[in-house]
Amino acid sequence: MIEVNHNTPSHELDNIKEGDRICYKHGKLGLVEKIQVILSKGRRKYFYKLKNDKILFLIR
Repeated sequence: MIEVNHNTPSHELDNIKEGDRICYKHGKLGLVEKIQVILSKGRRKYFYKLKNDKILFLIR
């Protein structure tokens, strides 16, 4: 299981693949079903869609 939070470096977030199990400190956890990374205003926005219909959103 990969633990992520708002302090997780971008290179670690880039290494997360579909099928990985991730856990966020506020209780969201599950298998990654889909990943979307958007570059906006010089920042990366990471969207991880989990199998249990939750979405984890992090900004770097």
